[in-house]
Amino acid sequence: MTDPDGADAADTDTELRALRAALATQREVMASLEARLARLEGSAAPPASTGPTDAAPATTAVSDRRQLLTRAATAAAGAVAGGAALALGQATPAAAAAGTFDGNPALVAQASPNFGTAVRAGSTAGIGLEAITSNGIGVLASATSGIGVSSGSESNAAVRGTTVSGTGVLGNSGAFGTAVKGVAASSGTGVRGESTSGTGVSGSSPSGVAVDGNSTSGTGVNGFSSNGAGVWAGSFSGRAVTATVASSGTHLVLAMDGGGPVAPPASGVLRLAGSVVRDANNDLWWCVASGVPGTWRKLSGPSTAGAFHALDTPVRVYDSRAGFPPAVGIKSPLVAGQARPCDLKANGSGVPAGATAALVSLVATNTTGATGGFLSVYRNGIVWPGTSSLNWSGPGQTVAVTTLTALDTNGLCNLFANVATNVVVEVLGYHR
Repeated sequence: MTDPDGADAADTDTELRALRAALATQREVMASLEARLARLEGSAAPPASTGPTDAAPATTAVSDRRQLLTRAATAAAGAVAGGAALALGQATPAAAAAGTFDGNPALVAQASPNFGTAVRAGSTAGIGLEAITSNGIGVLASATSGIGVSSGSESNAAVRGTTVSGTGVLGNSGAFGTAVKGVAASSGTGVRGESTSGTGVSGSSPSGVAVDGNSTSGTGVNGFSSNGAGVWAGSFSGRAVTATVASSGTHLVLAMDGGGPVAPPASGVLRLAGSVVRDANNDLWWCVASGVPGTWRKLSGPSTAGAFHALDTPVRVYDSRAGFPPAVGIKSPLVAGQARPCDLKANGSGVPAGATAALVSLVATNTTGATGGFLSVYRNGIVWPGTSSLNWSGPGQTVAVTTLTALDTNGLCNLFANVATNVVVEVLGYHR
């Protein structure tokens, strides 16, 4: 039989050896901090004596540095001491010293070499972690395979960085880590970065996650910049930006371009190839070549037809001749000068309601008119625009043409002829 007490003693001995090794590491860190303090004290030259209060700044600076290092040492020693107490079942781990930190940098945190967390902050209704700077980096965190910055908030910003011309939140990750991660449980913002002329949020990872922002009903990542990049993310072999929602919401939102109502091709500002901009008219533009203002292609907008969807095979949706399929609509020739609505969704064509236009084949057969006539197709809901889509030169003819017509929101177009004729309509595809 095994000795339970002996097994417990062996486990305790193993834990104590690990804690002694960790304590030795912390002693090395403290020695490094003490050496740095000695260098700072040695380099701090006292100011010229011009009055009883002139010596205070140097003393205060050294005192501030000593307080900073003391806090760091206290946090390190407390963490190790707390770990030892936990292993022995005597107490919970000690917390790091609280307070306001200054200096450059104001706060330095080093995680364990493997999978530790450098900075972790949480808040129920406030901001988990906030850093404000005039010209530097609000939050900078690096991790080899862990998380650079991890913060959580119930209803406010989990990670927030504000800067005038630097980077609000900057995270760098090694092989498979997460550069910046913020989680808002309720309706807050996972990661928020603000910059006047720099970058709101910047994340870089070779193959991990550059920026990870999660929110239940708020905003995952919010980056704002007056003159720079709101959110910048780069990846060597993965996806730079991935936006998902759990149930209902918007995956990716592109804010209106700062140029106002002017479309990007007329903005007169420097643009980079690959930029996507939504202007004040809700038109979406893609920059294909860098320049001032660059070369642009319009992707979509309220006035565009949308993408073309070709049907697998043409579908006949209307035939005015009696006895000919499909059995939909009025089965008689068009009356001269009278518009007849035609539903391009008929006969299971596949054209959906909401399609903006359709490619159709028109056939005029059994034509009339001693000198010929014409047939016109156009969007339902408007008067005949005075155009023709198909012409013939006399009675008894059969002529055909392929043309594009706009549709109303229900997928209907109008057929109009100046003299009586039968008509056949087939759909080849649609835009939406």
